[in-house]
Amino acid sequence: MGVEASRTARTPRTWRERVWLLDSPAGLASIVATAVVLRLVLAPHFGFYGDLRYFRIWADRLRYTGFGRFYDPQTFFCDYPPGYLYILSILGKIQHSPSYQVLKLPILLGDLLLAWCAALLAHRLAPDALKRRLPVRALVLVGVLFNPAVLGIGAIWGQVDSVP
Repeated sequence: MGVEASRTARTPRTWRERVWLLDSPAGLASIVATAVVLRLVLAPHFGFYGDLRYFRIWADRLRYTGFGRFYDPQTFFCDYPPGYLYILSILGKIQHSPSYQVLKLPILLGDLLLAWCAALLAHRLAPDALKRRLPVRALVLVGVLFNPAVLGIGAIWGQVDSVP
């Protein structure tokens, strides 16, 4: 009987107690792991292949010409500023003619970093009374990582909006 009482004392009984479990290190790690798995499942099956094709072409061109001759207006089209092209250059060096899944990896990392920064900022800015009532950090993390717009633009569409 004593073991049963101690076991029920540790298991959460209400939805509030279960939500607070998400704010633990294991809970935060499980949120991030679930978001990564979801993105890895979605990424190979979707994408705007016109843009992803350009990313692949640009990664190849950067591999062979470097940045010095990349923006030659007579021979080549590119309408992106150089910031993301540095990432494409690295991907082009890692894999010749990077696959669409490889091209989506920086987007996945950008989504994770965006969500983590938003969660930390929300935790710092939230009033203490709110932080005592709700696990702000975990809720913001879930809100960003599983937001349909963030998922749609990054993992599904293949745009790099979360990277910058």
